[in-house]
Amino acid sequence: MSEIHQAVSLSENDSLTKVAAEISTQEAVQVAQLHFGVTGTASRLISERDQNFHLTCAGGSYVLKFAHPGEDQEVSNLQTEALLHIEKIDAGLPVQRVIRTLDGEAELRLTIGGEERTVRLVSYLEGQLLRHAPSTLNQKRNLGIVLARLGKALRNFDHPAANHTLVWDIQHAERLRGMVADIRNAEHQELLNSILDTFVKDVKPQYASMRTQIVHNDLNSDNALVSPENPDEVVAVLDFGDMVRTPLINDVAVGTAYQLGDPDQLLEGAKAFVTGYNSVTPLKSDEFALVYDLIMTRMVVRIAITEWRAERFPDNAEYILRNTSRAWQQLHALKAMDRDAVNAEFISACQAAT
Repeated sequence: MSEIHQAVSLSENDSLTKVAAEISTQEAVQVAQLHFGVTGTASRLISERDQNFHLTCAGGSYVLKFAHPGEDQEVSNLQTEALLHIEKIDAGLPVQRVIRTLDGEAELRLTIGGEERTVRLVSYLEGQLLRHAPSTLNQKRNLGIVLARLGKALRNFDHPAANHTLVWDIQHAERLRGMVADIRNAEHQELLNSILDTFVKDVKPQYASMRTQIVHNDLNSDNALVSPENPDEVVAVLDFGDMVRTPLINDVAVGTAYQLGDPDQLLEGAKAFVTGYNSVTPLKSDEFALVYDLIMTRMVVRIAITEWRAERFPDNAEYILRNTSRAWQQLHALKAMDRDAVNAEFISACQAAT
């Protein structure tokens, strides 16, 4: 059993620990030309696990994605089929479009550097990364609307890999205790474990009655683009690599956790996000009752995995830990608040918006 399996007790997370062979820009250009008939220049895009390239061509721009060799083939196909399904159900959603190969295939399996990998070409969407854009409450509300539309488009989508076990999936949060044990600060360990205890005792038993479906599961500031001219307008949702079937409220909690602000205005952006989501897909009372605890649990997942991975990939540690310091500040601030009072604030904000 590998170290990641011992730490997490999951079986499908080799992409967290396995180092992938490097792919050169020249190789990317060759793959694009040979298999997709696309000729141009390639530049590398930053990614935590996969290896992605921006292709600039006379006829437009594309992203050539080489899935991590540790990612299961069926899981890679889940992402491809989801994008194809979304295009059919809600063509107006701002997500990338799958570009087929010269043979009409939606994806390839290629051996590169001795490793078999799924390769996909998708459209390149222009815009400003959300992380670098001015932030407004209206923007956050629009993010919630787009995520709800995305969930609606995926409502009847199914796939054989939908139930794969994903380390980032909140519903498996308690399995991260091995990672938490590696955190050197004892007080931090105690805090994270206490939140996991609450999740196991008070939250997970409620999942049996919750709405469940395939969701995006990772709407963060690196996975959305906005218009440079109008930062309130969401022009792209990117990176479907964390897709999984899970309770719908988990997807909402993930997006909400990334909209928390500084401690003095912690909930304002988060409430705007939830009101946007709720305007498209109204949340049920039992889902509202879990919002606080699920945000807390998602932050434990986020902190535990990033700190654990940064220790093992020091060359990429700066990128992996880019949000962790702020996450700790927000977690401490949220911990000091009353669960029921916070949930009531979300409910009140949604009622006021209707």
